[in-house]
Amino acid sequence: MENDFDNEFFTVNELNDCIELPISQVVSDLTPYTKYSGLVLNGDNKLYVTGIFGFNYEEYKREIPFDENTTFDIKLTCTEFCSKPELNGAQLKATTNLLNINIIYNYSEFCQLITDLEIPLLKDKEQLSNKKYNYIPEIINRMSNFSLAEASKIAANIPLDYESPYTKSYDHFNLLISDCIIGQNQDDFKIHTKELWIEKHNELGESYCQNYDNGTYLKVSVTLSDEMTVISKSEFLRWCIYENIETGLVYEPREFEESVEQLKDKILSLEEANEKLEEENFDSFLKEPPELLDKIKELETQLSDKKKELNNLCSIEFPVMTLKLKAMLASQNKYWLDYDEESPTPQKLIAADICEYLNLKPDSNSTFNRAASELAKAIQPDHISRK
Repeated sequence: MENDFDNEFFTVNELNDCIELPISQVVSDLTPYTKYSGLVLNGDNKLYVTGIFGFNYEEYKREIPFDENTTFDIKLTCTEFCSKPELNGAQLKATTNLLNINIIYNYSEFCQLITDLEIPLLKDKEQLSNKKYNYIPEIINRMSNFSLAEASKIAANIPLDYESPYTKSYDHFNLLISDCIIGQNQDDFKIHTKELWIEKHNELGESYCQNYDNGTYLKVSVTLSDEMTVISKSEFLRWCIYENIETGLVYEPREFEESVEQLKDKILSLEEANEKLEEENFDSFLKEPPELLDKIKELETQLSDKKKELNNLCSIEFPVMTLKLKAMLASQNKYWLDYDEESPTPQKLIAADICEYLNLKPDSNSTFNRAASELAKAIQPDHISRK
């Protein structure tokens, strides 16, 4: 039987989000159900069933009221959502512990009840079926790296500020991630860390952490430091795809222009690399494989390109640099340093770019700004003629 009932039954906490009233005011009028898989008695016959059942229970053995040893005579009522639809409506018997029963309610019955009571429905079934996160994905998504503890909590859908005791779900995902970090995953899936730390003990029994190179393969018996081992978000999401875990997080690399300082740093590093090669005996270079000479040419080309970029950003200065001058320089660098003389960029597009830079609005009764148009004309090369 396919599990096609997951979107038909919900817990009381989930249904509580569907109405403004406290769910306790209406839930008593609903039939309780539970998911059950196991052996049951149908008369004198024992059989295995799984699925959704209506139920009621009677306590038949106890020493202290509702202590951990209390057991109940559970009567299950077959529904169309169980593996034995031919027994629909039949009462079966199963013995289990009350703590193992998770009460759920049928969504259609719930909707019929609130319709009869004229209670507005705030959320439909599709909205309820969306996964609920015990953290705010939009906030966590701004983080670039996670500790092993944080990654385990996200995978287990546990709030990041939840401290102790950790749940079985946390332990489960912590073990799965750890196996991939130390290189002991059954599919050879490897997580490469930003920081890799192992917990150890000295001869006095005192604990300490030892750092390893990222990507190191370790023994199964090692214990990773949950707080000091660090995983990048992109690497964690790669693991989530492998494990088919939905976290609500995304990683979309964003392109952005390098700052002048970054360009200067790159130029400096390229110059240093070039000088280091020039300090060596040139004759020895001629005797070396051609790949080395090709490397020198490559570095010189990169150095020249970076200098051109830096000059474009820094070479033009004015005694007083206004916003309009900055907008004109930015647009000129963008559109007129390298252009097709046969088909130059339309002036309207350049004017619109300047408008956006200066946050200008169109003139009244017009779709363009006259001031921006004049600035666009001013930066146009003199030999360009517009028809």
